[in-house]
Amino acid sequence: AGRPFAVFFEQRHCPACETLHRKVLPDPSVRAAIRPFHVIQLDMWSDTPVVTPEGRRTTAREWAKALDVKYAPTIVLFAPDGREVIRSEAFFKVFHTGGLFEYVASGAWREQPSFQRFLSARAERWREQGRDVDIWRYADEPVGAGG
Repeated sequence: AGRPFAVFFEQRHCPACETLHRKVLPDPSVRAAIRPFHVIQLDMWSDTPVVTPEGRRTTAREWAKALDVKYAPTIVLFAPDGREVIRSEAFFKVFHTGGLFEYVASGAWREQPSFQRFLSARAERWREQGRDVDIWRYADEPVGAGG
């Protein structure tokens, strides 16, 4: 079986994109959750040539339009077979972003269609392991300081 893949649709002059790259993606828990994925970063307005999971040749702009991407950054997560599993169209911090990737990589989406329930179970597992669950924390903040 292949690997799942993540497509980051971003744009120039995007403060939320910069925050994602500076304050969320560097976190060790997020980096570990992303590791199983092929990661593709695209400017949602560019004419960069891409081949979609269906094998169709298009541009980043046209693919973003076909996927109805309206916000930057949008992260679209695909199963190894090319099926879209889930997307993030809002700005998430460390816990939720890592959770998105873990949800797909673990295959949990096949058994648990509710991402929110998956996140609740993930939070419970972290607590049982003695880890702090701070849903407001950025990568550069100490645990418990997310306010």
